[in-house]
Amino acid sequence: MVWGVFCSFHPYQEAFHLSAFSCDFDLDIVAAAQRHPLLSDRLRTAEQALDGTNPQGLSVEQLDWISTELGRALQSDFLENSAQELLLQYPLLTQAAAANAATQVEEDFVATLASQLGVDESFHTDLQELVDKQGYPTDPAPREAVETDPDAPSLLLDPVSGKLLLSLPYGETTWLVDAGFDTFRVTTSTHTDAPHQRPTRISIVRPTAKITATNTETGKKYRLPVIDRDFPVMFFGPDLRPLANPQRLTQDSVFVLAPTRTKFCNGAPADEAHIQAADELRFTSWDEWSLFEFRDLAASEMTSLTLQLSNPDKLTTRQVRVSTKEDRHARLPEWLDAEGQIPDVAGADGEPIFEVSPQLRLPVDGSAEWLVELYYVSPDGERELVEQLLELEEFAGSPLALFNDVYEDAWVGHYHIDVLRNDVLMERRSFNLAEGFHLRVTYNGANFRHPDQKADENAYTKAYYTLRREPEKFIEVPFERTQSVARTADSESFRITNAVDYSLDVVVLPKALRYSLDLRGEQPDWDTQPAAIAQDMLSKNGELKVHFPVPIAGTAALLLTHEVSHKVKVLPLKRRRYGEVFTLPNSVIRKAFPDAHANLVLSAAWHPANEEDTFAEYGADYASRLEFEKAYEAHASGDIQLATLLRLNEAVSEATGNIVGDRLRLSGIKGAKELSGFLWPLTWPDTAAWPVLFDASGSAELPSELAGAGPLLVDVLETQPGYHAKAPGRPTAHAFVVTQDGHFEAPDSDLGWKLSAANKRSTISKEAQPTLWRHLYALRHLDLSALRELSPAIRKTIDADPRHMLEALGRSNVRAGDQPALAVAHGLVNYDFHANGPREVDFRAVPWIRVVEQLNDLVDKRLQTDAELADATDFIGRAGAADLIEILQDRDQPATPATQQIMKDVVTAAKDNALNRAIETLHDIDASRGVADEAALRHGWAEILRRRKKFEDIAGFAAFRDEMFKQEANVIGDRLRMHLQLLRRFGMTYGQRQKNRWAWVPYLTAMAAHISRAAAAELKGAKSYYIPLQSQHLDTWAAVAQLAPSLTTYEIVREEARQLIRANGAVDACVFDN
Repeated sequence: MVWGVFCSFHPYQEAFHLSAFSCDFDLDIVAAAQRHPLLSDRLRTAEQALDGTNPQGLSVEQLDWISTELGRALQSDFLENSAQELLLQYPLLTQAAAANAATQVEEDFVATLASQLGVDESFHTDLQELVDKQGYPTDPAPREAVETDPDAPSLLLDPVSGKLLLSLPYGETTWLVDAGFDTFRVTTSTHTDAPHQRPTRISIVRPTAKITATNTETGKKYRLPVIDRDFPVMFFGPDLRPLANPQRLTQDSVFVLAPTRTKFCNGAPADEAHIQAADELRFTSWDEWSLFEFRDLAASEMTSLTLQLSNPDKLTTRQVRVSTKEDRHARLPEWLDAEGQIPDVAGADGEPIFEVSPQLRLPVDGSAEWLVELYYVSPDGERELVEQLLELEEFAGSPLALFNDVYEDAWVGHYHIDVLRNDVLMERRSFNLAEGFHLRVTYNGANFRHPDQKADENAYTKAYYTLRREPEKFIEVPFERTQSVARTADSESFRITNAVDYSLDVVVLPKALRYSLDLRGEQPDWDTQPAAIAQDMLSKNGELKVHFPVPIAGTAALLLTHEVSHKVKVLPLKRRRYGEVFTLPNSVIRKAFPDAHANLVLSAAWHPANEEDTFAEYGADYASRLEFEKAYEAHASGDIQLATLLRLNEAVSEATGNIVGDRLRLSGIKGAKELSGFLWPLTWPDTAAWPVLFDASGSAELPSELAGAGPLLVDVLETQPGYHAKAPGRPTAHAFVVTQDGHFEAPDSDLGWKLSAANKRSTISKEAQPTLWRHLYALRHLDLSALRELSPAIRKTIDADPRHMLEALGRSNVRAGDQPALAVAHGLVNYDFHANGPREVDFRAVPWIRVVEQLNDLVDKRLQTDAELADATDFIGRAGAADLIEILQDRDQPATPATQQIMKDVVTAAKDNALNRAIETLHDIDASRGVADEAALRHGWAEILRRRKKFEDIAGFAAFRDEMFKQEANVIGDRLRMHLQLLRRFGMTYGQRQKNRWAWVPYLTAMAAHISRAAAAELKGAKSYYIPLQSQHLDTWAAVAQLAPSLTTYEIVREEARQLIRANGAVDACVFDN
């Protein structure tokens, strides 16, 4: 089965969302009102927005929002007159509130209206008189929801890792994902030995307004809203899923994903109204974003939460009305599953196992007939209906146990729960149940596992599991006595069965300390056992996270040990998430031993209890309280617990190797070291590495799959007992090539052969070109001289059809931010992109590449119909920039005024030593930019400033700049030349020192884009003014583009438009008028 990606929250949430927000105008009623922090302003704005709108056309989410706002007005301090008088000031809103009551009325219309307004019985008389006077319809008018798709993709928050995950359902499926800024394909898979697998999850690495996913077999699309279109924010519930209705907060605790410097207020912004989040975590995968957590909203008596950016005009307000027993106004079923989970175990799907039944609370809805169906899902994936719960209306608003405990046999197994309203599937949830099953996991030392620094090979501390007591109902368990979890294993598993052969796979997951270290070019991931990592793999701007499975009451620190001098530095860790997470910037680790020339060992040290409790237990061991406090602060007191995390090794440099028989032999290694190696085929590097272990003579057995697989890339890392060598995701800059005949034979692909030296003539097929780009991306850290064997086939393929190679890059799974650097490094920017044959239409490329294609098609007059022209011009203006069409008509105005203002902001901030202020001002936090508009220009400068230190290390920078100076004389066009001179003066003024190389990047990027696109436009002309950039300069430009992708695409796209009309003439305005 094959799929495609679009939108959803939960499956049932998607159904409500699509039916509720089908009208963009209606949505603006709430969105426009929320821009105002004062309740009176929100009511006035909403009343104006409702003019001419039928309340029956509003969604239930909008109606609930209106009812609550009116109710707040009735109870607020500005109420001076009767309820009727106030409500009649807002006749359209009051009419909508009455329509809302009709959607949930049971017997008493006024009581339902008052409940939705959130007012007590003292208002009933006024409300009754108003209803009678205005003649509002009081008959039930239920709203039907669209049936949900239980297999829809969804979004999931990982607060500790700082990731937003796209969760794709388990199954043999291919998805096409359009994340706005990027497009990619994802193929999920199944494993017959584990039917209840977790879904495939992909990290969304940049803010985006929505995600679209498409099933490639059925063509079905799902749209998942991400960042709110009116304000850059996203709300999540305690289940870490997006709120079904983000306009009003009905949960007692919420996560708020927002820009880092967002301020929060209770009501209208004011100094006394500012409130602090209970916790704030850096959102690692999104620059300048943080995750804020708010708890106990009901107890806070907060009625609205206002969010405000540094720009005081940029704000939004969210209604707060937490669902309680006294104020039940939920529209969707509410799952009560926080209790009854068996600790330290999970099902084969990774989800909790319950020993008692979870509960469900159905909404109070007199027009609904509810049905709950329970299906047992066998280990081989077969669904069997085992029970139906009927006539549930009397349970509405009250907890309902899903698994009745009156049966003789124990509930055991993996179950699907289907909730239907009027025969429409509202939601499907899965639960693992083992009724009455009590398992206890115990630990040595701390109340969780961690690498034991005192044990051999840093093995885990011991963990044991046993039955706490026998179940009251029969459950067959495959052991009787206490069992242990192997010290090198993360888990143990077994199967339990009830009397009727319903079974459940139980996975014992002892609590374990884990850590994450941000590495260059790699997505952060969690490790639980000590790893060996090369020191130069540390990301300069990343951080170390230590996650404790239970909150730590005391403090924690990182002990950094220099293996040669044996010096130890104690680096305090910053406390996060109530003592569950502790963090430390990588820059602090780097500065501790800046010239280490030795391996470094990183260990975590922590106090289980706070200082007072620790002193009460250990104070007698010290001469004074001051002496104890010093020991506690230095993490040297008697209570301290230690765990080895990892080892940062010096890189193994100057290594080479050759293959002798079936063994790989190293040479150039100095000293006796225990070494691990990681191998990739040069012709198929986009794959997991093959690990090998070298013996004392530097020899390792060659994996059978790599024998005769052509040249190999080899990365070598020093290791020691007790540390596992962490394999890099792709070959690093230290990888070297070992020659060997042959090529790698991948299933269903001849790409390995076509990239090999044996291929003398064939180009790479168009179907294989997206895969080729993935392989080239995997080789991005290597010098291009190491890729000599691949170059002929790559060059022939680009020469044959550069337009298709560009399109293939945009359709590949290379992330959009990495594509410009690849296009530069492999010389693709030196070619023209006129169409040469039929185009791919099944999956559109990323926006910047599609804009380039559409510009060429407009100039080449390939778009024949009015619909094609309209689609192209609309896309160019929307995804590119509005003025690109003017450039095609030879009315180009370089962005000099905008650039001057950016320079002014940057210089002013630099003088105040506050470049971060400039970054915040320039950063496109809304993710609303085109690829070549002013927002993209400003965002490109923000990227340069944020990564300014990294430009210092780029090789060939000065020579590249000199080449740009030489070619500047060839620039055609006075306005463009003046703009380039402005950029050059900025570089000459502020980029004189190497640490300020970033000041040259706007000039170099603009010049390189101009030269490459101008030279490409001249390829078919009689005269040539430009010299295409040579490989050594392309290498340097690629390194710059890797750090400044937004500015690179901005300049390339705009230069594409300029050079197309220089070479082909301006496009007649009548083309666009039609």
